[in-house]
Amino acid sequence: MKRLVWWPFILFLIVLSAYGQEPAPRGGDVALVCSRTFLPAMQRWILYRQSQGYTIHTLIQSPRQAVSSFLSWGAILPDPEAIRDQLRRLNETNPLRAILIVGDGAPLLEQTPAPNDPLGSALDVIPAPRVEAKVIDRFGYEKNIASDNWYADLDGDSFPDVPIGRIPARTPKQAEDAVAKILYYEQVAPSGAWQRRVALIAGMPGFSPILDGVVTSATRRILSEAMPDEYDWTLVQADWRSPYCPDPALFRYTVLDELNKGPLFWVYMGHGLHQELDRLITPNGNYKIMELDDLRHVRCEAGLPIMVFCACYTGAYDSTEVSMAEEFVLKPNGPIAAIAASRTSMPYGMGVFGIEFLEEIFHQSDVPGDRTLGEYVMAAKRRMKIADGSAKKPAEETGNENAEEGEDFDVLTFDEAQTGESEEDAPTESDAAESSGPAAMSSAEQPAPSGLRRTADNMARLFDPTSKRLGDQLEDHRYLFNLFGDPLLRIRFPRHIDFDLPESAYQDESVTVSAAAADTAQEEWSAVETPPSVEPARVTVELVSLPSRPKVKTENRTEYSDSDEARIEYQRTFEAVNDRVLTSAECETAGGAWSVELPLSVERPGTYLVRVLITSTAETSVGVKRIRILSR
Repeated sequence: MKRLVWWPFILFLIVLSAYGQEPAPRGGDVALVCSRTFLPAMQRWILYRQSQGYTIHTLIQSPRQAVSSFLSWGAILPDPEAIRDQLRRLNETNPLRAILIVGDGAPLLEQTPAPNDPLGSALDVIPAPRVEAKVIDRFGYEKNIASDNWYADLDGDSFPDVPIGRIPARTPKQAEDAVAKILYYEQVAPSGAWQRRVALIAGMPGFSPILDGVVTSATRRILSEAMPDEYDWTLVQADWRSPYCPDPALFRYTVLDELNKGPLFWVYMGHGLHQELDRLITPNGNYKIMELDDLRHVRCEAGLPIMVFCACYTGAYDSTEVSMAEEFVLKPNGPIAAIAASRTSMPYGMGVFGIEFLEEIFHQSDVPGDRTLGEYVMAAKRRMKIADGSAKKPAEETGNENAEEGEDFDVLTFDEAQTGESEEDAPTESDAAESSGPAAMSSAEQPAPSGLRRTADNMARLFDPTSKRLGDQLEDHRYLFNLFGDPLLRIRFPRHIDFDLPESAYQDESVTVSAAAADTAQEEWSAVETPPSVEPARVTVELVSLPSRPKVKTENRTEYSDSDEARIEYQRTFEAVNDRVLTSAECETAGGAWSVELPLSVERPGTYLVRVLITSTAETSVGVKRIRILSR
């Protein structure tokens, strides 16, 4: 009878192998850390990853023996030191490619054990390690950081050595649902335009008028410089003065709608707590951005997004109450994964993590998708160290392709800025060690810092209250950010394609945009490394304005009104500034080839983008080129 239990799982994998795109086998050793309760729920995941060549090592955890009159959960929970020792020993004989933890980081309030059951719900908890904070304790009441990064730091230098993630399930049903989402995302979720969409939700900084303006400008710059031209991004900003702010009364619904559309990434930058994000503050009242109760309205339609919370406490998985990141990831039709901080986070630390994560995702690989989600997070953290030199460089040296002629994005370089140095803020040993520590890559291996990173470093040296301890701040944030989800997840990047386009043309004319049939023998950009499809596909070609030159004016508002007319204006402006498409044309492929006539109806000459999206049932492909539109 026991053999019959396995056949639905085997049949499921067979069906999956015939449907959608099969990721190329990766191989390697993986540690699965969980209680015995969750092991049956993880069997589908184990079989699926084994089919890709991974070897799964299960490290079953049990509560420590304790008398019934214990004083705290720490007396009976599995010992984090013992778990890391197991991981170290396993890594010595079988170098690990990833670590997946299944289970919550701490018992919840309602899980207090009964007197006659001292173990209680701790049977299924994999405790969150606690690391002493070096800097953030000055700005919050907590003196330690909950961090799975500690488990992955096998040599004790604060840098992760193995990609790690956690499924924060509290019941076997939640673990089963999480596994089902992983298989759906990688194998079944239909391709579509969602694979090139990114949603950024920006809260109001709330530090000071000057610093708020700097942070707001930096937010827009991240989108205009860090996002590749192929991607279609939307900015929703919680500042009634900003043209990127929708009708304040609809702000919460707009944020939820962007999540339910199912973009590739959904990113929040701003203030947060365990179960809610910040508020949009207006002279006539405040509006919530998002709270845990909104989870009942989450139904991601197109894809299952990866959420990134650059905010405090949104990933406090060791708390006695659930956090937003955990609950959103556990939602069956919610996001596939989330990255969030477990404690107070600071603008510089979380900004560097966000910049380096985007850099790894979009710019540091010629083949997007050749790494797993856990590997991207680990690579971003390994870049979170003090960089040598932040001198201003021209756009051609920084690789900033969004800079127009005469534009200079690197406007904030504060190398000459001098700040008072107190004894508390004096440089520490970790600041000096980060440039030469064993976990930090050598200068030959470490990519040069981006223009955004150099600007962030220079801003921190001028504005950050811990400007002389930035290395400590970065170390805190390496521990702060945790991945809730499967570290082996293959992100559903679109395939990159090339096409033919003239370098220049005149206003009010049309240009031919075309591509011959793809050479299937040629290596292509693909998250799943499969040959390009030759089935008929829909081709959409768009003429798009540069992010630095939106097609509508973007002046900030100076007066607030909540009249019906003003609310309509808010919404109309918000939709207009996020719509950068000027003209478009569509066709279908024939044997892989296609051709369209794209009208160049623009009001002013200059450089524009021609963006191509090809969608079929099997895959999504994107491409972009620049065209110079001339006046006669």
